[in-house]
Amino acid sequence: MKDDDLLGYRCPTCKTINPKHVKYCVHCGHWLLDDTFKAEPIYRDTYLKQIRSYTTKKKRFSLKTFLLVAGILFASLVLIGSLTSHSLTTSPVTTIPFEEFKATAVDLPYDELARNTEKYKGTRVHCVGDVVQVIENPPVLRINVAKPKPDKFILNPEIVWITRKDSAGRVLENDTVEIWGTVKGPRTYRAVLGQSITVPEIESYYLVVTRKVGDK
Repeated sequence: MKDDDLLGYRCPTCKTINPKHVKYCVHCGHWLLDDTFKAEPIYRDTYLKQIRSYTTKKKRFSLKTFLLVAGILFASLVLIGSLTSHSLTTSPVTTIPFEEFKATAVDLPYDELARNTEKYKGTRVHCVGDVVQVIENPPVLRINVAKPKPDKFILNPEIVWITRKDSAGRVLENDTVEIWGTVKGPRTYRAVLGQSITVPEIESYYLVVTRKVGDK
């Protein structure tokens, strides 16, 4: 189908239909470009057929009323998208105050989180690590949360995938960051040599750069 026929995307988490230019669900904040939990494209013809089928079974609406309702719904989606697309990219999705979020976040050992990621989905967590990769769009970090030895040499990195929903601004590679967020689940990515690596994924709602690259 043509892009002109695309109405928007249905959120895989809360099933809300979002305008096509919105990257984050207007209801729950889920990242709609996520390759793991993909949003469902909603096309005009398909959407109209679904509503027509529903109204035919229920025998509650005439075709004229149905088209009017569909038109109003589409116009509402466009309006919501125009009002919220800016705020969703510049402010934290969570409405929980920082102090409350911080007080309820836990520090999980990496081995426990990596082995039982599904078990901790939705858990508020706190972690500190060095940034090893920055992806600007969509905003993503990979951080190494392994604690350095006395000689400051880390033999085995402990990588966490960070999907950014905070408003802390730009982060650079080799910055040290402190993050408060929620566990989203396991995330698989392809390394430089081509092998697949699965690590815990955390959505960051609050982020602080505790040491900038180049600082001693």
